[in-house]
Amino acid sequence: MKTKPNAAPSDTKALVPANAPAGEGAEVVVASDFMNRFAAMAGAGAENITADAKAVPFLRLLQAKSPEVENDGDNYRAGMLVHSITGERYDIREKGGNPLPFLLCHFHKEIVEWGDKDAGNGGIKKRHACTPAALTKLATLPRKEGGTGKGAPVLPSGNTLVETAYHDVVLLTPEGPVAGCLPLKSSGLTPSKKLMHVVDSQVMTTPDGKSFKPPTFAKVYAVQSFLDKQKTGAQNTFQNVRFQLIGTVTDEASLMMAEEFYKSIQAGHVVRDDEQKLEGADAPAEGSEAPENGSGAPAPSDDDVPF
Repeated sequence: MKTKPNAAPSDTKALVPANAPAGEGAEVVVASDFMNRFAAMAGAGAENITADAKAVPFLRLLQAKSPEVENDGDNYRAGMLVHSITGERYDIREKGGNPLPFLLCHFHKEIVEWGDKDAGNGGIKKRHACTPAALTKLATLPRKEGGTGKGAPVLPSGNTLVETAYHDVVLLTPEGPVAGCLPLKSSGLTPSKKLMHVVDSQVMTTPDGKSFKPPTFAKVYAVQSFLDKQKTGAQNTFQNVRFQLIGTVTDEASLMMAEEFYKSIQAGHVVRDDEQKLEGADAPAEGSEAPENGSGAPAPSDDDVPF
């Protein structure tokens, strides 16, 4: 599969599916008469594909120890973003790639309780509301000393608690807008907080001079990965992200997708892809019910200190 370049799109090229037979190449030219026929039947066959009928992918930031990088380093590099459903790669590396523009459609935080994978009890167990009282309690908990989740706050059960920020976005790729969710935790919370500061400070003015706070997806931001030198250790390979404000959205198709994505999230129709596979977590035992992800999930406990 070809890594997505962050460059100008082509009007006449389409990607071949990842499982296309060998020898069919990465791109093909679509004949103009076919394009006209496609356009005449725009949307045909997709009438019943509503927001709740498809999974929203996670956008995973690869690290040096990610399985993809260790198993296929020629195609996967630390610092790339990977689409959790299609496997598409977006090269946003500071050295070798380019910043990827996006629209922010929704943001929320949760404290995710993970089972002890080292004890054969991995997977997401609960999602807790990220209240000020819960964060205060989180800071007082002991830290896991080794194994999977080392350094995370740990409960007496052995489960770890991870403060996670979820950014529902529409990526502005050369091939068109792509909806997804970028989760950040640990050191990734710092750039997330900086982004939220910039987002929350945006003000626009109507033609008659009235100021207002625009929807988050009125502005275009960009994400880029870099080697985080704030992490200590001689073998530091931790990839983090930084965000920047680009300007105001001008593409109608991207704005329409962002509006619909936002409305679907608010209506509770969005179901995200399986977050557990991002961590290589154990699958839930047969017959058990895995928590759904994000806004499509049962609402986190609203207790001030739920753990």
